[in-house]
Amino acid sequence: MRNDGGDRTDTIASPVASSARARAARPELCLDLAEALIRADGVLPAVRAAARHYCREGASLELFLDDVDATYLGVDGEPAPAEVVREIAVSWTALVQAWSAEQTCLDPATGLTSLPHAQLRLDGLYRRRDAATCIAAARLVVIDLPPLRDDLPRGFAQLEDALRQALVVDVVEEVVPWAGPPASAGRDRLVVVVEEAGVIDDLEDVLQRRLDDGLRLTPSRGRCRTACLALPASVEAARRLLAQQARPAG
Repeated sequence: MRNDGGDRTDTIASPVASSARARAARPELCLDLAEALIRADGVLPAVRAAARHYCREGASLELFLDDVDATYLGVDGEPAPAEVVREIAVSWTALVQAWSAEQTCLDPATGLTSLPHAQLRLDGLYRRRDAATCIAAARLVVIDLPPLRDDLPRGFAQLEDALRQALVVDVVEEVVPWAGPPASAGRDRLVVVVEEAGVIDDLEDVLQRRLDDGLRLTPSRGRCRTACLALPASVEAARRLLAQQARPAG
């Protein structure tokens, strides 16, 4: 059982025993949640991660709620508490909004979204119950592509520009698949809001190396610049930070 502070009154001595108990508790998709419950640590992040997985797989909210309840019953003998149900509602709404925005506003040639949709994802962080924790762990990643060669015919330059933007989309999806597609911030600049950025060690360097490897295969070559910016405490300041990244369209 859990007390009001979220601590467990019993302890599990063996990680192996914990994993076995978690597997017995419920579906594989909720395994991380079951293990978090047994550890009494990281429950809300595990709920958000499971929500992303279910939503991405096209599962219904009703099914997810049933599986979360079953996981809680298997571990704690009680259904999910109100704070977890609230977190599910908030996370699921943000996921559906982001998915809808991406489907209606993705550039079909590159897979990019727009700055207003990056702001939508940003705003969602500040509406969460544990907003301070989410904001501290998130980063606004800014990617500056090198300039195109000035001797390329206009049509070839436009094609290379689209290919380079698609490269950024592919690399971001590979390195931080939970972040969603980057947004165009004007000429040669893209931005993406990355939650839980610390999951990837040296995220800035990893992105830059992957992107530079791809840029070597393009006619203009060159190296990109990446920066991972910490988010400010208020949503108003975060919106200003995002707006400051915009460049005039080239």
